[in-house]
Amino acid sequence: KMLRTISIACVTLFLTLFNSAIEKVQGLYLYPSSGATAAPSLLRTREFRHSFRSNPQQKLLWLQKLSSSTTTTSTILHATTETSTLTQLESVIHKCDFCAEEFASRNALFRHISQCTNEMKENGELGIAANLRRYTLGFRFAYFSNSSDLPKPEAKVAGEEIQNAFKEAMRQRSSKNIGANIEILSCTQATIAKQRHRSLSQEFGCSAVNDVITIRFACSPSSFGEKEYAYLLKEMNIILKKIDMINIQLINVSSTLSKFHAENSCTQFVYKYMLPLKWIKDGKELERWWLFSENKDVGEAEHPGTFQSQPPSTSLKTLSKALKSAESITVPNRRVRKRLLHSRPDKISSDRKIEKTATRRLGTLSNKERRAWHNFADPALQGDASPNQEPVWKVLDRARLSQIIKNPLSNEVVAVIEFRGDGFMPQQIRRIVGVAVAITNGLLPSNFFEVATKPQNALGTILAPGGRLYLSDAKYHYDQSIKLFYGSEDTSKRDVQEFSVEENEIWLQNQIFLETSKAKLVHLEDKWLKEMNEIIAPRVSSEMFLVDQHLKVTDSKEYISLSTASDEYSSTLSLLQNIALSGWPKTSIARSKVLRHKDGCEEFGSFTIINPELFSSSTVPLGNNLFPDLVQSVFDLEKYVSTQSLNNCAHKNCVAGRKLSTHCAVNFN
Repeated sequence: KMLRTISIACVTLFLTLFNSAIEKVQGLYLYPSSGATAAPSLLRTREFRHSFRSNPQQKLLWLQKLSSSTTTTSTILHATTETSTLTQLESVIHKCDFCAEEFASRNALFRHISQCTNEMKENGELGIAANLRRYTLGFRFAYFSNSSDLPKPEAKVAGEEIQNAFKEAMRQRSSKNIGANIEILSCTQATIAKQRHRSLSQEFGCSAVNDVITIRFACSPSSFGEKEYAYLLKEMNIILKKIDMINIQLINVSSTLSKFHAENSCTQFVYKYMLPLKWIKDGKELERWWLFSENKDVGEAEHPGTFQSQPPSTSLKTLSKALKSAESITVPNRRVRKRLLHSRPDKISSDRKIEKTATRRLGTLSNKERRAWHNFADPALQGDASPNQEPVWKVLDRARLSQIIKNPLSNEVVAVIEFRGDGFMPQQIRRIVGVAVAITNGLLPSNFFEVATKPQNALGTILAPGGRLYLSDAKYHYDQSIKLFYGSEDTSKRDVQEFSVEENEIWLQNQIFLETSKAKLVHLEDKWLKEMNEIIAPRVSSEMFLVDQHLKVTDSKEYISLSTASDEYSSTLSLLQNIALSGWPKTSIARSKVLRHKDGCEEFGSFTIINPELFSSSTVPLGNNLFPDLVQSVFDLEKYVSTQSLNNCAHKNCVAGRKLSTHCAVNFN
C-alpha cells in the first residue's frame, strides 16, 4: 500500500509539473511581477485560459495591451515573445472563402460551410463574387478538315476554337456593356476523353456533323440575357469562318443545367463510314444497277431495304450479315428467359459465350454484351489496347447500312454504314469496315468477328482508308428524356439554331466527296484495295487458320506435329510436350483460380522460371531446378522472336534494343 501511495503521488507531481511547463511554453501562465498590474493573475483561471484558446485574436490584443503598460523588463520581454508566437497562430486562423468570416477551428469552419454554401446556391453566387451568376451553355457544331498539318485531332482543335470564339464574342459584347465581368469556369466535350480513358478519344482524320461541347462561365446577370443566345450563334459563326486550317459550323446554342456533362452524360456515339460499292464483290455491277434503276433525284438518299428491283448480286446482303455479326447481342433478362422457356426453349441458348455485360444503361440499351475489341484498336496504344484494360470492352449496339448515296462529282456510289455504341477506340470502326469488306469478298470466314473478339485470341485486322469516317451524333438519352439539356421546357428563347443537322450532314458528305475525289487519294485507295485482296487479307486468314487449329487441338487434347513448327520453336515445344505428357507440376489453389480452363479439366497449371543470366536471387524458383533445359530453351527462343519481330516490323513505333525478360510464366491449360 505504501508503494502504491508513493507511486500515485509521484505521478500526480509529474503531471502537475508537466502541465505547468506546457502553460509556460504556450504563454497561458504569467508570473506576477513587481510592476505589473493584477490582471495577469487572471490568466491562472480556467475560464480565462479557455477564452484565449478559442479566440487567439483576443489573446493577442490582451498581450499587446499588457506590453504597453508599466511592466518590468522580464514581463515585457515575455509579452513580446508571446506576441511573436501569437502572430504565427494568427496566420493559421481558418477563414471562409465565400463570406470572409473567420473561425478558430477547422470543425467550426466546416459546420459553417454547409450552411453558407446552401445560402450561396439559392442566390446563384457560390464560389464567385456576389454580383456574378453562373451559366452553362451547350453548343452543337460540325467540323471538317482536309489539312494534314493539324497538331492535334480534329475534335480537339475544333473544341478549342469554339472556346476561343466564345471568349471573343463575349469580350466584344462586354466591351459595349461597361462593368461586365466574364469568367470561364469549365468546359466539357463529348469526343474528348478527359474523365474517361485516353484510348476512347476520337481518332485523327475523323470529322463530325453533331459534336457537343458545354461551357460554364460566370458573369453579371445584367450582361447576359435571353437575347444573347442569338447574338452568340451569329457572332461565333462569323469568327469561326476566319479559321483556315479547319472548317467549323456552329449549329445551335442552348441553355443547360449545371450538372449536365457533355462527356460523361453521353450514352451513345453514332459514327458513319462512307464505303464505295466498288470495294466489294461485284461492285461495278451494283453501281450500274443503282444508278439506272434506283437513283431518283440528285442528293436523295435511298435506304438499302427499299429497293424497287432485285440487286444483281448478293454482296450487299453479305455485307449486311457481316456487319450484323459484329454487333453485341442482347442478353435476355429473367422475365424474358422464363417466357422463352415455355414458348421457344431453343432461343435461350447461344453458341457465343458472354464474357461481360453492360450495366447502367437505359431502356433497350441495357443488358447488352460487351466484347473485347483489342484486335481492332490502334497498335500505337500498345498496352492500353490489352483485353485486360476495361476501355477495350465496349458495346456495339448497331452496325448496319443506313443509306446509299451518289457522289455529285462523279458516278461513284457510296453505301453509308452506321455504327452505334457506348464508345469507340481509335481505328476500331475503320478496322471493322475493313474486315467486313474482306468477309464480303470471300477472303475471311464469316465467324471472324466472333473469334477476333475473344480476349484470349490475338489476330491481325484490316484497316480501311481514312478520310471517310465522321461523327453523326452524340446521344443523351437520359438527359433528353427529362429535358435536362435545355434546362426547362420553355426553350423558345434559350435554344437558337442556324443550321439543321440534316443540312450539316449533307454539307459534310459533300466535303468528303470533294476530298476523296482527288487523284492522289483515289490512287491510294485503289492501291489499298489491291493490297488488301492480295496480301493483307490472306495473311490475316492464315492467322485465323492457326487460331482455329489451336482451338481444335485444345478441344481434342491432341498435339500438333513437330513438322508444322520451325526449327527455332521445335526444341521448346518438344520440352513442353514431354512435361505435359509426364505430368504437369501442381499449382497452388490461388494461382489456379486465374488460369482459364474448361470445367472438369484437371490437367492445367502454371510455374515460373527466371533467366539466370539477367536475374540473380538467393531463392531460385522450383521450375529452374526441375527443368533446366527448358529454362535455356525458352530464353533462347525469346532472343530469336525479338530479333525476328524487329526485322519484320514496318510500324514506326517499333523500337530497337528491347530488353530481354528476367521472368517467364509457363502455363498449361
